[in-house]
Amino acid sequence: MNRIKELNIVKFRHLENMLNIKIGEKLTIIAGGNGTGKSSVLGLIGHVFSFRNEDTVIMNPFYKTLLETQFSEVFRFSPAHDYASPYSYSLLFHDGITRNAVSRFVAKNNRFRVDVGERKKGYGKVSCPVVYLGLKRLIPLAQESEGSIKVLLVNKLNNEDRTLYKEWHNRVLVLEDDVAPQHMKSRNKEVYFPTCDKYDALGNSAGQDNLAQIILALLSFKRLKEELKENYPGGILLIDEVETTLYPAAQYQLMRLLLKAARDYDLQVIFTTHSTDIINYMLNPQEMPFYYSTEIIYLYKERGVIAVCQDKNELPGMLADLRHTVREQHPQRKINVYFEDEEARIFFRGIVKQDLKSKLAIKKCNSGAEFYGTLLMNRFPEFRKSLIVLDGDQCQNIRLKRNSNVLLLPGSVRPENLFCDFLDLLAEDDAFWESKLGGYDKQAFLNRKPASTASRDIMKRWFTSEKVNWGGGCGKLMRRWKSSNETTVNSFNDALKNKIERLELTPQNSSSALHR
Repeated sequence: MNRIKELNIVKFRHLENMLNIKIGEKLTIIAGGNGTGKSSVLGLIGHVFSFRNEDTVIMNPFYKTLLETQFSEVFRFSPAHDYASPYSYSLLFHDGITRNAVSRFVAKNNRFRVDVGERKKGYGKVSCPVVYLGLKRLIPLAQESEGSIKVLLVNKLNNEDRTLYKEWHNRVLVLEDDVAPQHMKSRNKEVYFPTCDKYDALGNSAGQDNLAQIILALLSFKRLKEELKENYPGGILLIDEVETTLYPAAQYQLMRLLLKAARDYDLQVIFTTHSTDIINYMLNPQEMPFYYSTEIIYLYKERGVIAVCQDKNELPGMLADLRHTVREQHPQRKINVYFEDEEARIFFRGIVKQDLKSKLAIKKCNSGAEFYGTLLMNRFPEFRKSLIVLDGDQCQNIRLKRNSNVLLLPGSVRPENLFCDFLDLLAEDDAFWESKLGGYDKQAFLNRKPASTASRDIMKRWFTSEKVNWGGGCGKLMRRWKSSNETTVNSFNDALKNKIERLELTPQNSSSALHR
């Protein structure tokens, strides 16, 4: 799929001043207060596409609807305010192609149009299937006129579709219902509603109604990919107010479903939202699958003019703007660092650069790797925004090694073993050893050196008894070890810097994000 890279708005209603908006390759959040143009951005993107095979229009595989967005679905133009204003915007794609869209008033039939590209074959709208889910989908079936509601006998879902429908429905709403989709149509929408032995379409909640339409959109792209095979160009799913009618836990599960579908069916999913839960969760650096797959388009009023912010670091300001409060000013928060034991703490202090050390609060709390692993797995709030430094012997523990809150010390053994091995290899004439009579020389070290098979407790006792000979804070030993391991030390500090930068982006209230 030739993915959208940027939306550039010269002017469209109150969106102007050459707004340059980056679009995410998988998920894009459009957020902001009422009247900032969120739905307009959604409609402008959708209008650039149509889906045709030569001169044949390709329809939705489940509904008799076009796989494109009509301006009339999103906008109703005002003769008093729109007709006199020239509108212009463009979409830039990753391959460098640009499609311009420019408005014109057709006096002959008193119509206002927005033309895409040039009026010749191959230079107009971009060929790509688009499903647009507007606010009309949120009209409850119970509020439709009874005469307009029809049960349709045609069900185009195959067994795999029905299985996925049930799985996705129950996963998002955290249910165990044995649901089966029922094809129905009303004045305002056509939906495959979830039904079971406990309720039918008329008994669906508004959340089930909304979710059913999102699920059918995803299944539509799945079917297109299966049928078109190598000719499938990917797709674009546009959803206005994605969170409406869904409670916070369901919103989180829906985001997981949308991300998986974006990967599986090669989609760009773009949606508007007012949900601070969704914004807070998806822009949390701790949630890496979301954080690195999501772009935020935050629209706000800057002295009466619409501006756009796409800096994820500005999350506190975005949340304050949505709540109409003043952004809280927090003092710089130091990152708590936890270790397995005192030997690890000494090693860490000895090799970390001072500018990084000033950002850390080194904790005197000793616990085993498995204990820390349990806390991380259960997402204990304190450890979501802290750093766990483990001994190098945990390099084989893949689950912990890959955790974004974990950093391994250099080497593949515990610090006390690493230093014992290092001293054992130092030549007896090395400047590290004392030359005065009765000083700490190679022979004194060898005389007290533990056996290579010594237990952990014996090695720890050896370290404790020997460190008095290594300078304050073992500084003499640390300096000598660093001089022989400069590349290792630099790599460790680079890795530590990356961890610190990510943790500094973690909101103070990260524990208030959507629950699992």
